[in-house]
Amino acid sequence: RELTSTRSRPVAGRLRGALASFLALATQGMLPETLRWITGSRLVFLKKKSGVKPRPIRVGELLRRVVAKHLCFAHRAGLRETLLAHRQLGVAVPGGADALVHLRLCIEEALASPDFDQSQLVVLDVDLVNAFPSFSWTAIRASVARHAPAILPWTSWCHRAPAPVLLPSGREMPVARGAEQGDPLGPAYCGLVIADVMASVWAALGPLASAAIADFWYMDDGQVVLPLPLLDPFVRALDSALVPVGATRGLGALVKSTARLFPPGPLPVPSPDGTAPP
Repeated sequence: RELTSTRSRPVAGRLRGALASFLALATQGMLPETLRWITGSRLVFLKKKSGVKPRPIRVGELLRRVVAKHLCFAHRAGLRETLLAHRQLGVAVPGGADALVHLRLCIEEALASPDFDQSQLVVLDVDLVNAFPSFSWTAIRASVARHAPAILPWTSWCHRAPAPVLLPSGREMPVARGAEQGDPLGPAYCGLVIADVMASVWAALGPLASAAIADFWYMDDGQVVLPLPLLDPFVRALDSALVPVGATRGLGALVKSTARLFPPGPLPVPSPDGTAPP
């Protein structure tokens, strides 16, 4: 930033020209292999607010983030339209979290009202386990090609070879899945993959899908409103659809989902294989 704003116009001009040429090649997926190093990252562990298990964070290269941020800005309107159509409010939607909180309060207020005379409904909270670094690159590229082909050349170039991750021990580990923290395209990848996951879920449910009320997402955190009889088939279909993309809600006691029933009543008991909600 300091170099591009320096008083020496020739220096700033040369740097801006070089960056423009770099971005043009990168967005077309035409960078030379000698620049493959920009896909690398460094792994650090941060202490969580609760629990003893640390949070792994992959810190990527600046130039990679510059390209990703440029693509996000250039295609923000298309990404917003596509993801909103799939009820994803966590990407390119200012105030999306506030909107979801307000929506959830309105839904629960309506369901708790004495005037509500429908059959029992469940509000299911879905939280995927480490979704950002877990999605398979194959699933990401397929979703990008289907919904956001403009960013496919850059995505394909990044995925052409495993990315080196520098571990705290000093060793390097090749990684061929997910996106590191700080990658501006990470939320978009997450939203696009989840859009296809939910399409697979509704397709698997067939005629039962018409009974579902709605699903809303903030990146990998989802809220689903559906009739109580549809709860178990939905969760099983969701778990099955997450397997091919490399994601999971967790297993057994580690399942990261909760359900609230309206009007209040008993929920189904979890199955031994952990596929039913706790």
